[in-house]
Amino acid sequence: MIIINRSPLYDNTGKFVEAQIETARQMLGESWEQFLQREAHVVSLMGEKLDDRFNLIRYIGHERTTVLPDQQRTMPDLLLIGPTGIWSILLSHVRGDYKIEGDRWYRYDPSITDYAQEENTLAEQARVLASNIMDRLQSEELPPWVHPLVILTNPNAKTDLNEPSVIAITADQVGKFTDLEIESRLIVMSAYEVTQVEKSLTASPARKARDFEKKYTGETTGIPARPVQTAELTFPMQDPPKKRRAKKRRLGMNGVQCGCLTLLGVLMFGILGFFGLYMLNDLYPDLLQQYFSFR
Repeated sequence: MIIINRSPLYDNTGKFVEAQIETARQMLGESWEQFLQREAHVVSLMGEKLDDRFNLIRYIGHERTTVLPDQQRTMPDLLLIGPTGIWSILLSHVRGDYKIEGDRWYRYDPSITDYAQEENTLAEQARVLASNIMDRLQSEELPPWVHPLVILTNPNAKTDLNEPSVIAITADQVGKFTDLEIESRLIVMSAYEVTQVEKSLTASPARKARDFEKKYTGETTGIPARPVQTAELTFPMQDPPKKRRAKKRRLGMNGVQCGCLTLLGVLMFGILGFFGLYMLNDLYPDLLQQYFSFR
């Protein structure tokens, strides 16, 4: 798995920047070190299962602060891009025993010895972050579907899932989930598409503008179409497909339809002709006796 750091807390090699300790404290609170250790553990577990066809973009700390609600963020903590799809991952360090049924989240409340429904669930926040990524990719005609995923990193967190709308797993389930639900899925993107998505989500606005100008230089009557995202990619600026000659049609029918209708007519003609000869033999047996015999 290739790790791409877009976090202000890490350098390009993935090493924590000591000068960013105060920034990390402001972003993540006093438990920032524990937060980063748990995030690194999740990344390590995924890396053990995924090969270099997969790119993991680390945004950990990006936009996240102790005063900014998660639902106001635009980027997830981790973004996994590979041939089997795109996963927008929200890391949560909350503790508790959760039951998840569809869109509804229930947390066990010891004061009432029962589960109580939660408002503004982690699933809703994860769905918003995935939707932000999806809208951005769709505007560039890149593969638009993004899977939201919640990972509860606190070792004291438990989940009981019943057809959840957004998957939520604990840290000890990351390896199995990565193996069965990410690595083993059907391939839906080519290596070219994975690269295009990764470039789109990691490029700065200035770099995007330069890439666009470099790609579409020269006089044009309009902006060339972007590659069609199908199993067989069509690249910009290629020769237009040759027009096929329209097939001739008779009486509004094609050749196969005309052939079937002709065969049906021949069969009907044969049946009616045989029936006519049989009736003629009954009426004038002596006339046809010398040619046909029906008795």
